[in-house]
Amino acid sequence: MADKGNFAVQRYVESLVTGNFMKVLKDIDLQGPGEEQTSDKKVQSNREFYEREMKEVQKIWVNRIHKIFHLFLGLLAGMSLMHLLVIMTPQIDKISFLRLYSSISIAINIVFMIFTSFAFILGLSLTLIYKHKSDEKMRNMDPFRMEFRQHYIVSLLISMIIAVCLGLLYILPNFTNKFFYWAPDNVTPSDISTAKGLYGATNVLFIVSWLLASAFNKASINDIDMDPDVDDREGLDRVNTTDGDSAANE
Repeated sequence: MADKGNFAVQRYVESLVTGNFMKVLKDIDLQGPGEEQTSDKKVQSNREFYEREMKEVQKIWVNRIHKIFHLFLGLLAGMSLMHLLVIMTPQIDKISFLRLYSSISIAINIVFMIFTSFAFILGLSLTLIYKHKSDEKMRNMDPFRMEFRQHYIVSLLISMIIAVCLGLLYILPNFTNKFFYWAPDNVTPSDISTAKGLYGATNVLFIVSWLLASAFNKASINDIDMDPDVDDREGLDRVNTTDGDSAANE
């Protein structure tokens, strides 16, 4: 027998159309969300807004790095092509070559070193960005993971080529200083041929790196999603969907 003081409370809702009363099967909160829940939602909304703004700024700056990197590669390739036409002319003898090239030899080497240093830093930055996104795509089994992996490998290869060119440019002052400061009689033909060989290899590598970057420029950096949490959520959604389908089939 139940206690007389305990009564079961049953709530009813009146329909405004028919006037009939219907039972409420679940407990409802008539007071609405409290102040703590409202403040938590506001904080979460502001945090998501700032994260979204930060990721948009990241996309803009990555796009700028990508364009500046290709700008430096294009400048280096164009300069290399013109430089090859000057130093590889077979009709110029030793005296004519030094008279033409000695006054600008140091300036050309400095310009190549400055542009190559900027290109190496930008290329290394893009390589790290591609590696980060490639690892995320591979971890989440994204359908475009192989494309990101391919562009990471190409970017790494271009950065290594530029590093080799930068190393050769640091060796060349041993010969360009002779062209600029020494008398033509003190410069040997082996010095000229060695400098031409080093410069020729450097210029050809610059042109090859620019061709590689241009060939793989079809997948623009603009299409890269800079939000790693989105990839993680998509991967979790795919896993949950697969588990739900498996449970339904069982």
